[in-house]
Amino acid sequence: MVIYTIGIGADALTVRSLFGLRQINPSADLDEKTLTAIADMTGGKYFRARDTQEFSQIYSILDKLEPAESD
Repeated sequence: MVIYTIGIGADALTVRSLFGLRQINPSADLDEKTLTAIADMTGGKYFRARDTQEFSQIYSILDKLEPAESD
């Protein structure tokens, strides 16, 4: 079975708090090493989506790699 993995989340995000604006990394806990290893072990591929545009592009690529039958 081929598994394609996707890491989702921005690298940096500015949020407003009680103390003003601060920068956070919503992907700090993203385990890209494991996601890449899973994809590699199964003959798949690891993708990284930092925003909705990249996520949409990944889905287009996956549709070409693994076309789904439709009625």
